[in-house]
Order: sequence, then C-alpha cells, then structure tokens
Amino acid sequence: MEVALKGISIGVMVSFLIGPIFLGLIDITITRGWKSGLAYILAIIVSDAALIILINEIFAEIHIEKFKFYVGLIGGIILMLFGVITFISKTNLKGVGTENVKTIGGAFIKGISINLTNPFVIVWWMGLYTATAVQGYTSNEKFIYYFFILFTIFFFDLLKMRFGYYLKYNLSLEKLSMFKKLVGISLFVFGIVMLLRVLL
Repeated sequence: MEVALKGISIGVMVSFLIGPIFLGLIDITITRGWKSGLAYILAIIVSDAALIILINEIFAEIHIEKFKFYVGLIGGIILMLFGVITFISKTNLKGVGTENVKTIGGAFIKGISINLTNPFVIVWWMGLYTATAVQGYTSNEKFIYYFFILFTIFFFDLLKMRFGYYLKYNLSLEKLSMFKKLVGISLFVFGIVMLLRVLL
C-alpha cells in the first residue's frame, strides 16, 4: 500500500505538470475527436512503459543497486535541478504541433514521437529508477510503483481530455505558472528526500 501511494503521488505530481504535450492533447481532442485524444494518451502511456522497461533492463545489467549512495546522490540532485528548472522556466500556452494529425493512427504516432524524443521524459524515468534503487524495491514493488504512476497519469489525462474544451479557453498564463511552480517545488522536495535517505 505504501508503494502504491507513492506511485499515485508521483503520478498526480506529473499530471499537474501542464506543458506542450498536455496542450497538444487538448488540441487533438477538440479538432479530431475523443478517439484521437484517447489514442494520443495511450501512446504516451505505452512509450512511457517501454522506457521504464528499457531503463530497468539496462541498469539491471550493470547492477546499479550496488552503488546506492552515488545513485541516490545523483538522482536527488537531478530531481532538484528539474524542480528548479520547472519553477523558473517560462510559461506559455503553445502546444506541440498537431496540425498534421489527420487520423487516429496519426494521433498515436504523434504521441509516441513526442514522448520518445523528449529528453526530459527519459531523464525523468531514469531519476525515478534511482528512487527505486535507493529504497531497495523488489521486482514486485517496482511493478506496483510504476503501475500506479502510469495509471494515475492515464486517469488524469482522461479528465483533461473530457474537460479539454473548458481548459482550452479558461487556462491562463497565471494559472499555468502557478501549477508549474507547485510542481517545481514538489520535485525539489522529492530530490531533497532522496538525498536525505542516502546521507543520513
């Protein structure tokens, strides 16, 4: 239950990181319909799951858990940096380019391409892997942790899609900026907690 709750909390935090990918989802849903929006969401989840599996397989081969202190130190610093960057980065209402999305399959391909070419996403999942290594999660606990992160992201993305029209025309730069700052602070605190786990 503790691992599941941690996964949910991380998922909620990521879900409130409203950026170009989210705005792209809104644009696709409004212009191409809910089926294309759902395909876009599924593409994000599928590509995230693929990255999680790949990162876990790579790090398992080099037995990164043997270096928990250094892994926790680096992971904590990375998350703190992400927090600072998220907090101070400029907010805008521009989504990813979705003009060329014409079909449901196109929406799925668009979601995968945006996610897998985003360096933030890759480093983010690497950072979360360091968290599981530091806390000594078993294979089952890792599965539960990642499952609830992805499930929470999927759930909130469905809500974003459902209320896409409202969000599109009621979001302001001030509100987006506030959400980003809250997520930035949360990431920074998460990084500090990871550092404390390995230093104390």
